[in-house]
Amino acid sequence: MNSTTLWWILNSIFIVVFDVVFFLLINPISDVQWVGFAFLHVSYVLAVFFANYLRNKRTDVVLGYPVIYLSVVYFIASFILTLAVVIFEFASVKVTFVLYFILLGIYLFVLFSNLLMNKHTEEQMATERKNISFVKENIAILEQFKSTSVAKKYNKKIEEVIELLRYGQIISNPNTADLEYSIRQQIMGLVSTTSEEELLQKLTSIEGLIRQREIKIKSIVTN
Repeated sequence: MNSTTLWWILNSIFIVVFDVVFFLLINPISDVQWVGFAFLHVSYVLAVFFANYLRNKRTDVVLGYPVIYLSVVYFIASFILTLAVVIFEFASVKVTFVLYFILLGIYLFVLFSNLLMNKHTEEQMATERKNISFVKENIAILEQFKSTSVAKKYNKKIEEVIELLRYGQIISNPNTADLEYSIRQQIMGLVSTTSEEELLQKLTSIEGLIRQREIKIKSIVTN
């Protein structure tokens, strides 16, 4: 028996036990109690589904807690409300339905709004990691290039380029993608330099491209 089958069997135990006890203890079942019974099952199905769907998303949070816990809280709230319906014998089907429906609406709104915000946060973090890697990787290539014999005379110039990258704009923008690609290609092309004159030209060109990127990003941020 595989783990998926065991997972569904485990999650079916509660609802089977509850149903048996419910039908044995409550007879006849009123319309209000049927509403509570139905919504409790809805909450349980949603809790099990999202627990399975979100079990690898522990980094997605609601008020500092994993978003997966929200479905458990919703199910517990539905369970408590169902017990209240049964024990206190609510008289109005309409009021009972409205209470459950409001609870369901709040749960779904909080769940999906937080999933959306967490997705947006993940995209921002991925962009930041990409931007930081652009700077770090280019600096690493330049640092390594500094140790070559052809670069020794122009180490100060290389340091100036490194400083421009290190203290420049970390953020990026789709409009600067071409510039970043050109910067990367020219930095990687330094290893094929055969003369000091060619090296100076390439370093000056790289410096100019970095400054262009700085100006372009600042203008985008300002606007």
